[in-house]
Amino acid sequence: MLRAGPDSRLEPGTPARRACGPIEGVPSWRVNLAFFGVVPEQEQGLQLFANDVVDETRLDCGDVALDADLTGVTRLPASNC
Repeated sequence: MLRAGPDSRLEPGTPARRACGPIEGVPSWRVNLAFFGVVPEQEQGLQLFANDVVDETRLDCGDVALDADLTGVTRLPASNC
């Protein structure tokens, strides 16, 4: 199941908790994923920016959950390919 509808879109410029250069002012969406058997076996939540940067990730496997926050972004030089 993937839920990322209009109600999950954040206003352009909505900062991540630790906004930095390449994601400042970039539109973003809250994305929630759930993988099911009979009950949810794994759930993931994240904030996805239009430039493919991900912040505020949560991976919940039921017995254990992992939270990760973006602490910095470095723009890489464009490749020639």
